[in-house]
Amino acid sequence: MRTSGRWRHSGFSVFVGRPIKPADKDRLERLARYIRRPHLADAKVIYEESGDRVIYRSQQGVHPGFKANFRLFAAEDFVGG
Repeated sequence: MRTSGRWRHSGFSVFVGRPIKPADKDRLERLARYIRRPHLADAKVIYEESGDRVIYRSQQGVHPGFKANFRLFAAEDFVGG
């Protein structure tokens, strides 16, 4: 994603490490546990039905880039519609 000639991190990243062999059960199990983790904490997400929007609230302080500790999304945008 580019904005005004400067790249803005989307928040998505990919780790490319050495491949996991089928016989490496410990690494496969660790990877499976990691993939199963929820990406968002339920306590941080509020669905506001009346406005059909989602409020995502951070437990941390105010984000310097957004100047708030929450973001508002149209429900469709939040789920990637």
